[in-house]
Amino acid sequence: GQIFGGLLRRDDSEDRLRFVGEEAVLTPQEYFTRIAGEAPGESPVFASTTPESAGLAIAASPFAGSRLQEVSSELAPWIGRLGLARSRRGEVVDAVGLQANYVRRSDAEMKWREV
Repeated sequence: GQIFGGLLRRDDSEDRLRFVGEEAVLTPQEYFTRIAGEAPGESPVFASTTPESAGLAIAASPFAGSRLQEVSSELAPWIGRLGLARSRRGEVVDAVGLQANYVRRSDAEMKWREV
């Protein structure tokens, strides 16, 4: 019943996407309210690994009729491509300097802490 997402905007000068705000896990109503505030008057393109459920949420939102693009849930090939592109730009980091980007703790960790 929640959406993990964020708003990205294309930076044509660098041919990259950049986050507007931060990623979040929100209810559909909270998510669409946030997107409306971050992109007033715009018609964003939504991307989802589950277009069936995302399409239902979008249809019931102020963004009904917006474009929905299905994306693969297999991340490894894309992560590799991103890493290669960054290394070609000289943006490298050693294993110690890597930082995970957790939007929220896993369900297992939250349940473990409740005990």
